[in-house]
Amino acid sequence: MRFDNPKLVDYFKKHNLKVKDVSLGEYHTMALTEDGSVYTWGYGGKKGFFNWMYTQEVGALGHGDKEPHYKPKKVKGLSKIT
Repeated sequence: MRFDNPKLVDYFKKHNLKVKDVSLGEYHTMALTEDGSVYTWGYGGKKGFFNWMYTQEVGALGHGDKEPHYKPKKVKGLSKIT
């Protein structure tokens, strides 16, 4: 799959954050900002006790839940420690 038409994510401009790098998955996106913070958004994974038996959990975003997030959300566990 090719991504020839990148789109500006207004969230970063609105919060005056400069994106240094971006990684795309089939179900999620991850961005690294110049201050060392990581933001993710997209599909959060399948919910339910027995889902591991019949489907792979994909797109887990690192926020401690399996909720989808439709705008960038900072991954607290990957924050730069100073």
